[in-house]
Amino acid sequence: MPRVRLYHWKAEEARALIAKLRAAGYEVVHKPEARTSTRELKESGAVAVVIDLSRMPSHGKYVGAWLRGSKSTRHIPLVFVGGEAEKVAAIKKQLPDAMYASVAGIAGAVKKAIASPPREPIVPRQMMESAPGRTAAQKMGIREGNVVG
Repeated sequence: MPRVRLYHWKAEEARALIAKLRAAGYEVVHKPEARTSTRELKESGAVAVVIDLSRMPSHGKYVGAWLRGSKSTRHIPLVFVGGEAEKVAAIKKQLPDAMYASVAGIAGAVKKAIASPPREPIVPRQMMESAPGRTAAQKMGIREGNVVG
């Protein structure tokens, strides 16, 4: 059974995506609270990474950039799911080689992404430099009073 890593920041909301992926025959690894290193992700045997954009799309964008920025994970197919059309379009400009799907089309998008992984993935160096004049915390959506681990 192929293994897929899901990035979603709300465990309750992730259950629907996990159910759809499992029904399509994928083993799903989802750890909303845990940090993952690129080495750990590569060694886990994940054949694709699914990133939810419906909640905290800026986090999803940075996860995608982080994965593409590392030599050990840049060839793992990325599938972005859900999100507002305007925000998805902005991410699509920076990561055009990733797959984009609705929640309903998640299984087909993962299957297609696995079948045709990026040969020469785009490494979006400019993504981390966007929004000049803002602190790293502001770029990541961290506000006063938030707890960061």
